[in-house]
Amino acid sequence: MSILLIDAGNTRIKWATATGSSEEIQAGFGNFGTLENINAQELSKIPELIEITQIICASVISKDRTLEIKQLCKELMPSADWHQIDGASALKQLPTSYANPRQLGGDRRAMLLGAQQLLVNKNILVIGMGTATTIDIIANQKHIGGWILPGITLMAETLSDNTANLPNIIERFNSLSTIKPALTTEEGIHQGIFASHAGAISLAMRYAKDNGILIDLTILSGGNSELISNYLQSEMNIVTEAQLVLKGLLAWQLMGCPS
Repeated sequence: MSILLIDAGNTRIKWATATGSSEEIQAGFGNFGTLENINAQELSKIPELIEITQIICASVISKDRTLEIKQLCKELMPSADWHQIDGASALKQLPTSYANPRQLGGDRRAMLLGAQQLLVNKNILVIGMGTATTIDIIANQKHIGGWILPGITLMAETLSDNTANLPNIIERFNSLSTIKPALTTEEGIHQGIFASHAGAISLAMRYAKDNGILIDLTILSGGNSELISNYLQSEMNIVTEAQLVLKGLLAWQLMGCPS
């Protein structure tokens, strides 16, 4: 059996192939990459498509673009079954306090399932740092809830696009080990954006502590995770996992892809 895992995010589309072994959740995937565009030529670069029997997808892009991916997969892998995760997937395995679980993004749900399987029986702060930054708490094998804020890159773009005199410093972003008052405008944006994220994460930790939850580990994933991991490493126990959504999709597949 060969499984194609697809993480269709706002910035890029990641993929990996898996054999369906639970060991891959810990060890990672031998074949993985990104798609530059949604077309048959890009998809055909994925090795051994003829052997794919299942396609497991998380998508935060539009329904039309997701359907385009699904149709291309059907053309290239006609015998493969398609499954798409959403916020209500695998609720028996990981319950949630969310009022309407289906409002939870599929990628976010996959991250939670991946974190649960990677860090078994731990209380976890799960942080996704992509176009949006998400902060979620898993405690006592239940999703307690979380927060959503604009991601690091999106914050910088918004400041630049909506103000006359503030520069766009995205290309000059680098990892920070300390957060302190800045003495230039560019550094003020840099430090301010990182301070907002560090503050939100600190508030999540405080909430957990105030409610009797001891966070064992914090897991970071997403394209911006490396930017802030150095700073957070000095504050808490950090695990960085670039393939967390894909590993969560495999975890869901191993659960039988329940609806």
